[in-house]
Amino acid sequence: MSDLPFNGSHAPDCPYHHHGECLCWRSDPEQNPDLAADMADEEKTYDVHLYAVVRVKVPGVKAKSPEEAAKKADESIDLHTAFATGEYAEEVEAILVDTLDAEGKVVKETTLDGNYAPK
Repeated sequence: MSDLPFNGSHAPDCPYHHHGECLCWRSDPEQNPDLAADMADEEKTYDVHLYAVVRVKVPGVKAKSPEEAAKKADESIDLHTAFATGEYAEEVEAILVDTLDAEGKVVKETTLDGNYAPK
């Protein structure tokens, strides 16, 4: 993965090993700039995108099966318009967090699930 040397030692059950390859350099902030930035005490600026579930009712769909009804409903409605009257389903499916640099450019993307755990 990397030709950066690791100058420390590690236990046999080191979590930075992957398929027999030593990835310990990733745990060394001097050799891993991303880790060094993550460890900094200063606050960073983030753009956060919440992928929330919105419930939109499509009443009175005539079909021969639930699958056909779902397809007809999906094809019959403009969801951009319907979201204005939709109901928040009390669920966040995923979260995308963009880490921004001083100029506001995205330097890192982190995807989390609805419970803030990495995806």
